[in-house]
Amino acid sequence: MTTVPAIRTKLRNISSKNKSLQDILPTLLKATKIESVTPVKSSIHNTILVCEVGKGEDIFPGKPIPKRIHAYNRLDLEQVLIGMVYTGTNVENIIEQLNLQGGDFNSDDLEIVDGVLKAKNISLGYFNKATDVPEPDNCFCVMDHLSLDFTDYTLAPKVNEDGALITVNKYVFELIVGNNDVVYAADIEPNTSISAAFNLLMTQNNLSSKIDLGFTGTDDMLLVTNLTPECSGFGLKIDAYTGNENDPTVLNIEDVQYVELCPNGERKLVCTGLSKSGIFNTNIETMHIFPVGEYTLFINNVKSSINAIEPITDNIKELIQQLQQKIYGYIYLNDNNGIMNVTDDCVQVKLEASVMVNGVLDKTEIFNVILGNNQQALPIPIAILYPPGTEIAIL
Repeated sequence: MTTVPAIRTKLRNISSKNKSLQDILPTLLKATKIESVTPVKSSIHNTILVCEVGKGEDIFPGKPIPKRIHAYNRLDLEQVLIGMVYTGTNVENIIEQLNLQGGDFNSDDLEIVDGVLKAKNISLGYFNKATDVPEPDNCFCVMDHLSLDFTDYTLAPKVNEDGALITVNKYVFELIVGNNDVVYAADIEPNTSISAAFNLLMTQNNLSSKIDLGFTGTDDMLLVTNLTPECSGFGLKIDAYTGNENDPTVLNIEDVQYVELCPNGERKLVCTGLSKSGIFNTNIETMHIFPVGEYTLFINNVKSSINAIEPITDNIKELIQQLQQKIYGYIYLNDNNGIMNVTDDCVQVKLEASVMVNGVLDKTEIFNVILGNNQQALPIPIAILYPPGTEIAIL
């Protein structure tokens, strides 16, 4: 039984009734085999097509078969059939009748189910919008991109360890890209610019089709963008290797925890009409004593954490600014209890605390707000919920 459709390299006509086939024709012209056609739940596309597009290890030993992933929209068969007529229950005869009326169907597209004409699940061009169930959306993303702050970042020839300057033999960049456990690495010489280091990492590992790492300004803000039509991810670790080259001491310099990125061009944040600014319902400069625990700031799902092993005497504003140091460039905290989105995009800001209360872990969402790009709208009110055990500091 056929589980994947045959490759189509020709269309019967060019019309709205085969628009989906037109969209994927360039991919099909390069394909050597279709692997799968899968319905997906997405704000932009409803189908993912996976094709083999070259010769693999049968021709070139050790070489994987190149594949192309194409996200597109299949057409709802019910809508395509509006205005078309057919008789009988023989699918081949029905296809012939429909194609004479401007349709573009073949035996991979249609079947009779309980007496009703339906699109097959392997159809390249059509689906049953009312009944086809897409794959569950398990992508815990908010945007297809993120920003990281590398202001004044240098790969210095010496690093400070316990007050002493130690010579660095090399830096090692380890990058996780995609939705698997593959780690891409590159050895970087000291004094290499941060942009040159990322360019080397991208080139050595042939990542240009998967992710874009672009700097803005002078090696300061790194914009990471998922270039694929699938849920992907990004994680980064930078280590300095010092001491004896045969038995080096490894010092961690940077560790960006893995974050999932939406398919290219997609987002889960909706902020149309929302204000660019918010205002807290309490004075965020009031000093408090925060209990022992972990405090995490999420900005568009990029997170930064501190683990307090003793109570912190601080205020919310300074706590946010401390956590924001490596995800700088999204928000600005003003002197009037306000927070401002400094981008032209949606920004979700969330602060969480995980603290022990009577031996039980308590997770508190201190605040959670989505800021938009409407400069005229009134600031969004933001309520602050302090974690259990927080006290106002008496100074």
